[in-house]
Amino acid sequence: MTQIELNGFLLIPSIYIQIIAICFAVFDKLVAKYNLPYWRISERTFIKVAFLGGWPGLLLSFFVLHHKVSYRKRSFQIKIFFAILASFLLKQFSLDVFRQIDKGLIALFGKGEGEVKDL
Repeated sequence: MTQIELNGFLLIPSIYIQIIAICFAVFDKLVAKYNLPYWRISERTFIKVAFLGGWPGLLLSFFVLHHKVSYRKRSFQIKIFFAILASFLLKQFSLDVFRQIDKGLIALFGKGEGEVKDL
């Protein structure tokens, strides 16, 4: 499978996490609405999925399904917001670190294949 990049971000794993996030939200909404005899998806799981990058799918499905958007769920919404913020910060920090490592490796070994700088 080929990997598609957009500004340094891999999109294929991101698409998978979006699908998982939407499936979790739909399943939890169905269990809640119809009082099905299954366990609900915990808020902690939703927060972890949002942190791992599934927040667009979660937010979209929450608003489309009217799930976890009432005023009674403000504490959950605040936790999701901080998970999204932490995800952005971690992604930005890791990209900066990898760019610095890449610059260092290019400076040490050269840019082309097979080129090695003399130390």
